[in-house]
Amino acid sequence: MHRIIREAISKVVDGLPKPTKVLEVGATRSDNLLTLPRFSEAQCVGINPDPEQLGWGGKTQLLQGWSIQLGTGHDLLWPDGYFDLVLCNSVLEHDPAFWKTLAEMKRVLKGHIVIGVPAFVEQSRAVLQVHRYPKDYYRFGEDAVREVFFEGLNLRDLQVLMLNFPPPAPRILAWGDNL
Repeated sequence: MHRIIREAISKVVDGLPKPTKVLEVGATRSDNLLTLPRFSEAQCVGINPDPEQLGWGGKTQLLQGWSIQLGTGHDLLWPDGYFDLVLCNSVLEHDPAFWKTLAEMKRVLKGHIVIGVPAFVEQSRAVLQVHRYPKDYYRFGEDAVREVFFEGLNLRDLQVLMLNFPPPAPRILAWGDNL
């Protein structure tokens, strides 16, 4: 995860009420948001559909007070309204049916949600290059994030961040809630 994204997400979650249950869709063993200090006392769980991204043999792995499970966002196992906070960064562009993951994240949410995606933005012709993990399907505009991702939710903020990859790459980071 790019340093700029991690810092921006950390700043957002530091301004929210301290969560007790956190879900990260797309978490990996080596690069996830569940290790942020804000979540030190929370029950944290991540999911990822690719065992290679997790670095273990496809079983639930308990690490440093949080767990990562093998699975997709299309059929989350938790009941409605289970998580205070849902995080999803650098995932939806790799999901051929991202709308299913969005619907499930909204279903298990009873608080705040933070979403980060690669962007098409008016200020720049640059886009994040294809990066297969394992496949790469989409880039999103600000309108898609506002009107599709946050449909039925309260969008609190949307930022366009430029990452200093060669070439520069825009990302959208947005957060909101269902409160």
